[in-house]
Amino acid sequence: MLANSEFLILLNQATIDRDELAALL
Repeated sequence: MLANSEFLILLNQATIDRDELAALL
């Protein structure tokens, strides 16, 4: 399903952002 794929993309993007924030800290 398209909605499920979009959810996974958003979830993956959130994880990447969190890792980048952790690297800055």
